[in-house]
Parts: sequence; C-alpha cells; structure tokens
Amino acid sequence: MKGVRKAWQFPWGFRESLFIAVALYVTGSFIQIFSKSFAPLPQFPNNLIILISYIVFIVVVRLLFVKNPIVQWLSTVPAAVGSVTVFGVLSLMMGLIPQSPVALPEDLFHNITNSWAYFLALLYILTVLGFTVMKRILPFTLKNIWFQFNHLGLWIVIAGAAFGAGDIRRLKMETRLNEPVWIAIDDFGNQIEPGLAVELQNFSIEFYSPAITLYDFKTEKPVKKAKPYLADSVGQKIKIGDWNVTVDSLFKSAMWVGGTFRRFNGPGAVPAAYIRVSGSSGEISGWINPGNKLNPSQAIMIDNNTGLILQFPRPEKYVSEIKIYSKSDSIYNATIEVNSPFYAEGWRIYQLSFNEELGEWSDISIIELNRDPWLPVVYIGLFMMIIGAIYLFYAGMKKKGEMK
Repeated sequence: MKGVRKAWQFPWGFRESLFIAVALYVTGSFIQIFSKSFAPLPQFPNNLIILISYIVFIVVVRLLFVKNPIVQWLSTVPAAVGSVTVFGVLSLMMGLIPQSPVALPEDLFHNITNSWAYFLALLYILTVLGFTVMKRILPFTLKNIWFQFNHLGLWIVIAGAAFGAGDIRRLKMETRLNEPVWIAIDDFGNQIEPGLAVELQNFSIEFYSPAITLYDFKTEKPVKKAKPYLADSVGQKIKIGDWNVTVDSLFKSAMWVGGTFRRFNGPGAVPAAYIRVSGSSGEISGWINPGNKLNPSQAIMIDNNTGLILQFPRPEKYVSEIKIYSKSDSIYNATIEVNSPFYAEGWRIYQLSFNEELGEWSDISIIELNRDPWLPVVYIGLFMMIIGAIYLFYAGMKKKGEMK
C-alpha cells in the first residue's frame, strides 16, 4: 500500500524504539544468566576515565556523523520514549520488588541496579540524552539554554549516580562502650577498615509503653480484630475484644522473684503487669510479661487458643554519644540518632541498632557508615533541573497571561 512506511525504514519511529528497548532488556537478562555475573561497577579513577571517554565519544560521533540516520534517530522523540520506557520500568520494578545486594546473578529481579539489563538501559538513556543535548547546543538562544538546564541536568544526575555507584560504600560497625573500633562490615560480611575508629561513650533509649495484646497461640499471631492497648498507668481500664481489662500493677522494669514480679532496674529486666480480666464467663487475673532468658513469658489464657500477653515496648528514640578518631589524628565528638547522622572524614554516620536483649542497658550500638563521593555531582544536576523547571513554570504563566 502506497504511503505506508515499512518496519526498520528510516526514520525509525516508536515501534522500532520500543523494540530496541525490549531487546536491550532481553539481551541484558541473557548475558546475566549465561555469564552468572553482574554488570561491572568500576571505581575511581577508572569510572572517571570511562565517563570522560564516553562524553568524548558522544561529542565526536555527533560532530562527525551528524547526518547518519542512527545518530539522527538517537536525538528524536521516539528514541527518548523507548529509552525512558525501559529505564522507567526497571526503576518501577526496583520500587515494587525488595532489593538485596547479596542476590545471586541468576535472580534477575532482586538486585536490579547491578544487573546487565539496567546497565544497558542506562547506556540507552544516557546516549539518547547526550545526543539530544548536542543537537540543541547551537544556536545559543534563551530557549535552548533553558532546554539544556533540564536535559543536561538530567544527564548529569543519571550519569553521576551510574558512574559513581562503584564508589558508594555502606558499612556497619558494632561499637562498644569505651572501646575504639576500627573495623566495619560490608553487605557481604567482608571486614573493611574505613579509615576512622568509633568509640561508644554513652547509649540511651526511650521506649513507648508496653502493649497488652490478644494473641492467638495456635497461629502464633496477634488477633487482628482486637486492637492492642498501651499499658501506661495503674488502674487503667481497657476493653480488648469481648473482655474488660483492669491494670492493677505495672512495672516498666521488673524481675520474677519468689513467685511474683518485683521492681528491678538492670540488665535482664522486663516490663510486667498484673491484670484482672472479666467477661461473660467470669474473672481471671495474673501477671503477664514478655519473656527473655531470665524471665519466662507469662500470659492469661481466656480460652484454649487465645490469651492476653504483654509485648516488649517499641523504641521511641535511641541515641549514641560517640567519639570518632581519624587516621589524620582528628577527633570528633558527636551525638547520633535515627535520621540524624553526623558527617566526618567523608562518611555519614547513622544510628542503626543496638543490643535488643539488653535494651536500655546495651553496651553496644550498631551504626552505619555511608560514603558517596559522587553525590555533589548529582546535586549539581538536580539544581540545574530545578532552575529549568522554574523557568518552564514562569514561561508557561507568562504565555497564559498573554493569551488572555
């Protein structure tokens, strides 16, 4: 039929672009399955050399082969749609599927950032963005300048994150009271010396009140239809399911001694509550507590399968006071907590966990050390995109005003 363009006839359109996107994903998956390996993550200075070489490649190819059909297609809307599609789908999969850095190469879905499919998708979108930026460098008009802020900014964000991935370090360190620790552990269990030592000087924690919960011992799960209640005061009256509960005694920290709980503030202690439970079948009473090695758990059974238990309280806030020693003889004193890190010697130091068996008497604080030297590059790209977005908003409002 006259006028109908054949497949793979230039200029390529959306059909060919999407086919290439799917082909790249399939190719990457086959490479990963048969090679049983992930895509390489070069580290500094190799990643910087590769990035510079890649930029030179885009510039030279664009200048020397500007009339080549494939080069022209790489700066078209269909090519952009194809590259964004495969990159966007893989990014969406990363958000929906739990990711693990220790997943095996044969597992295509649980370590996508290191997969060959993601590597090829990155090359696709970076090449398309690179040729698009080159196409709009000239002439130096105001419109093209703002175009560069958006597209070049996006290129810098993706390139900075991709080429800098090999330099990212995420380590865990088990710090101990009054004992400098120089060794950390990576995700694979390898011992790493990060170049600084951390000494725990004090650890403190605040808990929510323990919760009285209706528990199904047959399924070993809380009963969903019965809302748990925090036990926070003596004399408290609550209703759990069909049962009325009164808290007669409550210890936030206690030990089982001589057939009863007595207040004790020290390692091994647990919260405990003496409660009265009344319902249609009568009244029962007794101690309930979460168990540990020194205090077996106790519950009040209200039928053959279900009973009332006291759960361990959830941490509300835990804080570590630490001293940091660097190999350059610098010393830092810092206080860290969850979502409130301290920055030293290129590392962001986060509060991660503690010895849960000892609770507030923990002499161990587990911290996380993160390092991403390429993060400033990503921030530059984001800043450019924000400027470009502000201009687009301003230009759109101005155009809308002129049309009125």
